[in-house]
Amino acid sequence: MLFNLAYGLLVAVFVTGGTATATCSSNLLIDDFAQFSSSLNALGTRASDDGSMTSLALSPLGGGIFFVPEKMSYFYETLPCTQAAAEGYDAVSFAMKAPRGASFMLEIQTRESCDAAEYRSTWYTVSGFTGETQTITVPLSAFEGANTDAITAFNWATWSKWCKKSVQWELGDIQLVCSGAAGDV
Repeated sequence: MLFNLAYGLLVAVFVTGGTATATCSSNLLIDDFAQFSSSLNALGTRASDDGSMTSLALSPLGGGIFFVPEKMSYFYETLPCTQAAAEGYDAVSFAMKAPRGASFMLEIQTRESCDAAEYRSTWYTVSGFTGETQTITVPLSAFEGANTDAITAFNWATWSKWCKKSVQWELGDIQLVCSGAAGDV
Protein backbone atom coordinates (compact mmCIF):
# COMPACT_ATOMS: atom_id res chain seq x y z
CA MET A 1 0.00 0.00 0.00
CA LEU A 2 2.82 2.39 0.89
CA PHE A 3 4.48 1.58 -2.45
CA ASN A 4 1.24 2.38 -4.34
CA LEU A 5 0.93 5.72 -2.55
CA ALA A 6 4.54 6.69 -3.31
CA TYR A 7 4.20 5.52 -6.93
CA GLY A 8 0.94 7.47 -7.31
CA LEU A 9 2.56 10.67 -6.05
CA LEU A 10 5.52 10.18 -8.36
CA VAL A 11 3.23 9.64 -11.35
CA ALA A 12 1.13 12.70 -10.41
CA VAL A 13 4.19 14.91 -10.29
CA PHE A 14 5.55 13.50 -13.55
CA VAL A 15 2.23 13.73 -15.44
CA THR A 16 1.44 17.27 -14.33
CA GLY A 17 5.02 18.41 -14.82
CA GLY A 18 4.96 19.70 -11.26
CA THR A 19 8.09 21.08 -9.74
CA ALA A 20 8.68 22.30 -6.27
CA THR A 21 9.01 26.08 -6.40
CA ALA A 22 10.10 28.03 -3.41
CA THR A 23 8.05 31.10 -2.71
CA CYS A 24 9.28 33.78 -0.37
CA SER A 25 7.39 34.59 2.81
CA SER A 26 9.41 37.65 3.82
CA ASN A 27 11.75 40.23 2.33
CA LEU A 28 15.35 39.23 1.65
CA LEU A 29 17.83 41.47 3.44
CA ILE A 30 20.68 42.40 1.11
CA ASP A 31 22.46 44.86 3.41
CA ASP A 32 21.95 46.39 6.84
CA PHE A 33 25.61 47.49 6.83
CA ALA A 34 26.50 45.38 9.88
CA GLN A 35 29.55 44.06 7.96
CA PHE A 36 30.43 47.40 6.34
CA SER A 37 34.01 47.41 7.68
CA SER A 38 34.64 44.10 5.85
CA SER A 39 33.07 45.33 2.57
CA LEU A 40 30.49 42.55 2.85
CA ASN A 41 26.71 42.66 2.85
CA ALA A 42 24.17 40.51 4.72
CA LEU A 43 24.44 37.86 1.98
CA GLY A 44 28.19 37.56 2.55
CA THR A 45 29.05 39.05 -0.85
CA ARG A 46 30.93 42.23 -1.72
CA ALA A 47 29.52 45.74 -1.16
CA SER A 48 31.76 48.71 -1.88
CA ASP A 49 32.36 52.03 -3.61
CA ASP A 50 35.90 50.99 -4.61
CA GLY A 51 37.09 54.36 -3.26
CA SER A 52 34.99 56.32 -5.77
CA MET A 53 33.16 58.52 -3.23
CA THR A 54 34.54 61.79 -1.85
CA SER A 55 33.68 60.37 1.57
CA LEU A 56 31.96 57.22 2.81
CA ALA A 57 31.26 56.25 6.42
CA LEU A 58 29.03 54.04 8.50
CA SER A 59 26.16 55.86 10.18
CA PRO A 60 26.91 56.38 13.90
CA LEU A 61 23.62 54.59 14.67
CA GLY A 62 24.44 51.72 12.29
CA GLY A 63 22.06 50.37 9.68
CA GLY A 64 23.28 52.61 6.88
CA ILE A 65 26.02 54.69 5.34
CA PHE A 66 26.68 58.39 4.77
CA PHE A 67 28.44 59.36 1.56
CA VAL A 68 29.32 62.32 -0.63
CA PRO A 69 29.35 61.29 -4.30
CA GLU A 70 31.23 62.79 -7.21
CA LYS A 71 29.88 62.63 -10.75
CA MET A 72 31.44 59.21 -11.47
CA SER A 73 31.01 57.72 -7.97
CA TYR A 74 29.13 54.49 -7.39
CA PHE A 75 28.21 52.05 -4.63
CA TYR A 76 27.41 48.45 -5.47
CA GLU A 77 25.91 45.41 -3.77
CA THR A 78 26.74 42.02 -5.26
CA LEU A 79 24.43 39.05 -4.78
CA PRO A 80 24.88 35.33 -5.23
CA CYS A 81 22.97 34.76 -8.48
CA THR A 82 19.37 35.21 -7.30
CA GLN A 83 16.26 33.88 -9.03
CA ALA A 84 14.12 36.69 -7.66
CA ALA A 85 11.05 36.27 -9.86
CA ALA A 86 10.87 32.50 -9.32
CA GLU A 87 11.26 32.99 -5.57
CA GLY A 88 8.51 35.62 -5.44
CA TYR A 89 10.51 38.85 -5.07
CA ASP A 90 9.14 41.67 -7.20
CA ALA A 91 10.97 44.85 -6.09
CA VAL A 92 14.12 46.22 -4.50
CA SER A 93 13.74 48.66 -1.63
CA PHE A 94 16.12 50.81 0.37
CA ALA A 95 16.10 53.75 2.73
CA MET A 96 17.64 56.89 1.27
CA LYS A 97 18.07 60.50 2.26
CA ALA A 98 18.98 62.72 -0.67
CA PRO A 99 18.77 66.43 -1.43
CA ARG A 100 15.35 67.67 -2.52
CA GLY A 101 15.07 67.39 -6.30
CA ALA A 102 18.07 65.08 -6.65
CA SER A 103 18.18 61.94 -8.78
CA PHE A 104 20.51 59.06 -9.58
CA MET A 105 20.56 55.91 -11.66
CA LEU A 106 20.07 52.48 -10.12
CA GLU A 107 21.65 49.68 -12.13
CA ILE A 108 20.67 46.04 -11.98
CA GLN A 109 23.13 43.47 -13.30
CA THR A 110 21.64 40.23 -14.54
CA ARG A 111 22.78 37.23 -16.55
CA GLU A 112 21.06 35.14 -19.17
CA SER A 113 21.10 32.35 -16.57
CA CYS A 114 22.96 31.76 -13.32
CA ASP A 115 25.42 29.59 -15.28
CA ALA A 116 26.28 32.37 -17.75
CA ALA A 117 29.52 34.31 -17.28
CA GLU A 118 28.59 37.66 -18.81
CA TYR A 119 26.16 40.12 -17.27
CA ARG A 120 23.85 42.73 -18.72
CA SER A 121 23.24 46.15 -17.19
CA THR A 122 19.82 47.78 -17.08
CA TRP A 123 19.29 51.23 -15.54
CA TYR A 124 16.40 53.00 -13.84
CA THR A 125 16.26 56.68 -12.82
CA VAL A 126 15.32 57.21 -9.17
CA SER A 127 13.98 60.69 -8.38
CA GLY A 128 11.34 62.47 -6.31
CA PHE A 129 13.50 63.04 -3.25
CA THR A 130 12.13 65.31 -0.53
CA GLY A 131 15.29 65.95 1.47
CA GLU A 132 14.07 63.61 4.24
CA THR A 133 14.73 59.90 4.71
CA GLN A 134 12.43 57.92 2.43
CA THR A 135 11.85 54.26 1.68
CA ILE A 136 12.34 53.86 -2.05
CA THR A 137 10.77 50.82 -3.72
CA VAL A 138 11.65 50.08 -7.34
CA PRO A 139 9.66 47.29 -9.01
CA LEU A 140 11.96 44.78 -10.70
CA SER A 141 9.71 45.16 -13.76
CA ALA A 142 10.99 48.76 -14.06
CA PHE A 143 14.31 47.33 -15.26
CA GLU A 144 13.12 46.74 -18.81
CA GLY A 145 14.53 43.58 -20.37
CA ALA A 146 16.40 42.46 -17.24
CA ASN A 147 16.34 38.76 -16.39
CA THR A 148 15.09 38.90 -12.81
CA ASP A 149 15.79 35.19 -12.45
CA ALA A 150 19.55 35.78 -12.56
CA ILE A 151 20.30 38.96 -10.55
CA THR A 152 23.94 39.40 -9.57
CA ALA A 153 24.23 43.05 -8.45
CA PHE A 154 22.67 46.44 -7.83
CA ASN A 155 24.67 49.63 -8.33
CA TRP A 156 23.84 53.18 -7.18
CA ALA A 157 25.50 55.61 -9.62
CA THR A 158 25.23 58.52 -12.08
CA TRP A 159 24.36 61.21 -9.56
CA SER A 160 22.45 64.34 -10.52
CA LYS A 161 23.75 67.89 -10.21
CA TRP A 162 23.72 67.39 -6.42
CA CYS A 163 27.07 65.64 -6.42
CA LYS A 164 28.81 68.61 -4.86
CA LYS A 165 31.56 67.97 -2.36
CA SER A 166 29.49 69.23 0.56
CA VAL A 167 26.22 67.37 -0.12
CA GLN A 168 25.79 64.21 1.94
CA TRP A 169 23.49 61.33 0.99
CA GLU A 170 22.40 58.38 3.14
CA LEU A 171 21.64 54.78 2.14
CA GLY A 172 20.42 51.90 4.28
CA ASP A 173 18.31 48.78 4.71
CA ILE A 174 18.53 47.30 1.21
CA GLN A 175 16.08 44.44 0.57
CA LEU A 176 14.43 42.40 -2.13
CA VAL A 177 10.70 42.75 -1.54
CA CYS A 178 8.62 39.60 -1.30
CA SER A 179 5.36 40.07 -3.19
CA GLY A 180 3.59 37.74 -0.74
CA ALA A 181 4.90 39.35 2.47
CA ALA A 182 2.40 41.10 4.68
CA GLY A 183 2.91 44.66 5.86
CA ASP A 184 4.95 47.57 4.63
CA VAL A 185 8.52 47.39 3.46
